[in-house]
Amino acid sequence: MTDRPPTRRVLLWGARLAVPALLGLWLWKWTDRDALLKAVDALPVSALGVAVLLGFVNVGIGAFRWGLLMRAFDALQLPSRAELFRATLVCQFYNTFVPGSVAGDLVRALLMRPAFPQARTGLVLVVAERLLGLFALVLIACLGLLLGPSLFGAEVQTTVLAVALCGTLAVVALLAVRASGRLAALRAQIPAVPNLGPAVLAFGISFVGHLVNVALYGQLAAAMNLPLGPTDILLVVPLALLASVVPLSLAGVGAREVALVALVVQLGVSQEQGTVLSLGFSAVIVVLGLCGGLVQWVYPSLLRYH
Repeated sequence: MTDRPPTRRVLLWGARLAVPALLGLWLWKWTDRDALLKAVDALPVSALGVAVLLGFVNVGIGAFRWGLLMRAFDALQLPSRAELFRATLVCQFYNTFVPGSVAGDLVRALLMRPAFPQARTGLVLVVAERLLGLFALVLIACLGLLLGPSLFGAEVQTTVLAVALCGTLAVVALLAVRASGRLAALRAQIPAVPNLGPAVLAFGISFVGHLVNVALYGQLAAAMNLPLGPTDILLVVPLALLASVVPLSLAGVGAREVALVALVVQLGVSQEQGTVLSLGFSAVIVVLGLCGGLVQWVYPSLLRYH
């Protein structure tokens, strides 16, 4: 596979760096800086500490899910839990500080190559993990639309929920087609999943990981005394996280903040408070990424277990 032309690479990096830069410009010119500083003062350092601990819990959940998927694909040799945890932190470093939020996934695919007889299996596993996580996040967003307040009007919210459920049914239909044998030629190019049990459990673990993120936002909001109840958080957080899925910035910063602020403002939270709430989550991501960089420095030969 040939490398991207230099001009295209520069344009991609420029576009991804422009998103957080525009966010910074927006904070500087179109927010009340006094109100923003007051909102920052309202977020205790201890709450950020608890949020970082929850972030590490999520790293552990991600490492466990990674191990389950390796079992599902019949890995020749499994790394220890400690190795998986360290490797997950290292991938967090690359996903955080390399524009696009996918560099860590590529690193993970490379780390897993010795574990499988076919080199492409590691890449398939990474894609499968991303899809499972995205699918779980969509379903949690649907739950938020059902239980949370009607931010968009009952008709619009029902339409969004219907579209999400139709998407879910489409995935089920594709799986049915796969079982029917009509895509046999394509299936021949994709490694089979010999052990469905660990794969199903990995899907369930994805829900737990996303709910930990919801809890992380919730405890930050509670520490700031924001007027957001559990169902409010369950609605706005998955939608904001979905906005950061598109790889157009560093660590998702930009799209996630704009989406979250636009949602919480309708629930009685000021623009400045919503911005600080979302940036608090971003701070946790950065701390975890820095820890991953430290792990990479301490363990340069990480995961050479083969």
